[in-house]
Amino acid sequence: MNLYMKIGEYTNIAHCTFEDILIEELKDEHELVSKLKKIAQINFINNSRECFVKSNGWDIDKGKLFKHLHAMNFKAAVIWFDGSWASQNEFDTELLKCMEEWGDNWLCAGHIIDRLESAKAPKWHKQCIVINLKRLIELELTELSWNQDHFPGFIPSEECIHDNYTPLYLQPVEKTYDTLDFYGDEFDALIPIALNNNLYVHNLPYAVRNNKYCCYPEDDIEHTKKWLLDPDWGKRPDAREFYFSEIHEDKRELYGFKMMGSDIMYITNTENVPDEREMHIPIEVMAVPCSGLSQFKHMTNAIDTLEKVVWFDFNEYSNKWMRYVLNHWDGKNFRDFVSKNRHKIVEWGFHNDECIIYEEESVQEFEDSWDNEEQWLDYWDKIKKLEHVILNIDIVRDNKGLINSIGTDKNVFLQTSNIWSYEINYMNTKGFTAQTSFLNLINDLMVTNKNLYFTGDTPTGFYHSYVNIKQMSGIL
Repeated sequence: MNLYMKIGEYTNIAHCTFEDILIEELKDEHELVSKLKKIAQINFINNSRECFVKSNGWDIDKGKLFKHLHAMNFKAAVIWFDGSWASQNEFDTELLKCMEEWGDNWLCAGHIIDRLESAKAPKWHKQCIVINLKRLIELELTELSWNQDHFPGFIPSEECIHDNYTPLYLQPVEKTYDTLDFYGDEFDALIPIALNNNLYVHNLPYAVRNNKYCCYPEDDIEHTKKWLLDPDWGKRPDAREFYFSEIHEDKRELYGFKMMGSDIMYITNTENVPDEREMHIPIEVMAVPCSGLSQFKHMTNAIDTLEKVVWFDFNEYSNKWMRYVLNHWDGKNFRDFVSKNRHKIVEWGFHNDECIIYEEESVQEFEDSWDNEEQWLDYWDKIKKLEHVILNIDIVRDNKGLINSIGTDKNVFLQTSNIWSYEINYMNTKGFTAQTSFLNLINDLMVTNKNLYFTGDTPTGFYHSYVNIKQMSGIL
């Protein structure tokens, strides 16, 4: 069994994805599905504090996988289908609340479609299916199938999630439907298996649904491929207008990932301010993204030996803003500085002030990291006297400019933040370009310099902090 598993802070839920294409309408859409799978992985790693599992194949691994997860004391496994993912960490919180309310007399939950009046057996809309691992293992199933000539009896709840075919639950009863047509696949077979074993089947309530996303990839496939698979789509003059005129509501979050390079600009970012204790090494050249105040903390950690800072970003307004901060901020009251000057970003040409990300909590964290303002102002004076190079480049698609600006034979610190966890980088490159670009960047800097210290995410979402690359056996 080949698995990639990222253990989170908690071990209640295992979010499971598979390299197999699980939606029938997408069986021949290999490139499209590969993008959707990568986007899903990024969102699980970014938005869940539970476990993420990527399996080589559903058919090969499903039996062993669930046994292993149960043995590791996970309560539930969530099977995710292509084009769906948890979009908020509250998904796990709300699902656990539901599981507590459901008790232990249930086998599975998901998006139930029950059209009993049309003589068709209930099935799932393929977004995600939650499995009660304890009950599944107790059933000792060798395969998921339903081949009997009857369908187990059930009573749907009177209340529905929406319309009249999405009951809150299916309650097992002691009767059978001899004329009810089961037309589902092995995932749908979980429903009659549950009912036949006197176990409930639940529908996911809005509290859970509102914290997940489904782009309905089986709809408008050719239209979606037109823009999603074009790596230069964002350069089109009508790309933003296309969102309002052509993109259906269920694809809009996906399109937002595609356009984030030009649609979002960060004054602050979500990174924690690094500790002073993290780096006492003679860094000479530092390369960091053009966002947040935490970059300045990295510099002060090496201020005695630091000679040059290379700033980089694919958003031209982030670059302009950072240059403006370096040239015009006196180091005091960053909140007031932002309040008086953020209008310049729109005046420079950025499309919408509401798409400028600025969190005062991040500013407060940075301020709290200093003993007093005088200490910081002394560092700020030294930082401004360094050589600063600002590059407007996409280091995922072309990192040669960054490599050349850093130079050779130096002690280098590279901070890439979560750049390789941006969905856009996989939507706007072909094949494994983003992954190989990361390896090439790290390898080129490592072999041409004395030492390379690295902080940031790898393409698989593994976070490193101040690690000396030369001592590592691998980086992915």
